[in-house]
Amino acid sequence: MQISIIAASKIKKDSPTAKLIAEYEKRLTTIKLNIVDFDEKNLSTAKINEKIFSLIKPNSYKILLDEKGKNFSTLQLKEFTTTQQKPIAFLIAGSDGFLEEYKKQADFMLSLSCLTFPHQIARLLLVEQIYRVQSLLNNHPYHRE
Repeated sequence: MQISIIAASKIKKDSPTAKLIAEYEKRLTTIKLNIVDFDEKNLSTAKINEKIFSLIKPNSYKILLDEKGKNFSTLQLKEFTTTQQKPIAFLIAGSDGFLEEYKKQADFMLSLSCLTFPHQIARLLLVEQIYRVQSLLNNHPYHRE
């Protein structure tokens, strides 16, 4: 399974969040994860959205993270991601979110929670859930059903 995370914010490489993300990335063995991010400073919401969509690999299944998206349990996320035939691209916008025209281009909208998180935490939660999906697929005890 190939998964990309395209995010409109850089995380400082020496931050605690970056270290946790790196730890989960290191644990991924059967899911190929590619994280692409960029500095959103001084960019308008439209430019940020445009940049995110320009970084998506062709033929990817676009999952846009949005507070109005569908909520999944971990098991539902596992089922949903493993049934996709295309590479998956999770998209994380800037602080103003995605414009409607970009929401319409997404294949699916996912909410990590009813709560709002900083971009760094959202990315960490997403990477952890991707690792958890791998654990379920490999019958690893990390996730107990």
